Amino acid sequence: MSTYSELVDGKKDLAQQENTLNTHERFGQSKVTTYGKQTTGAVAGTPLNAASLDDTAPPLHPLYLDSVDVGASTAAVIAAQKAAGRDKVFDGAAYVSGAEKTVLGFRQL
Repeated sequence: MSTYSELVDGKKDLAQQENTLNTHERFGQSKVTTYGKQTTGAVAGTPLNAASLDDTAPPLHPLYLDSVDVGASTAAVIAAQKAAGRDKVFDGAAYVSGAEKTVLGFRQL
């Protein structure tokens, strides 16, 4: 299994980032395993997020992103996604619309 990374513009809103990640997954036949703000080599004033992707075989279920303010409880988000039949696959600090948030990734498994 091969792992690679992709950068995503942290100035984009959450829906745009979700779309970007799903596009990378579809065209790369891969799945996002971690996602968070880029900390090494970051350029001031340019918020970037880094996604780690692993090669995978189809079928691949879409990735769904949700976010909360840093430090806020994620319990309600996780419960709502679980009710929709999705499991959490990652969470971490990432930029959304240029602001730091806790971003959670979910996938129907």
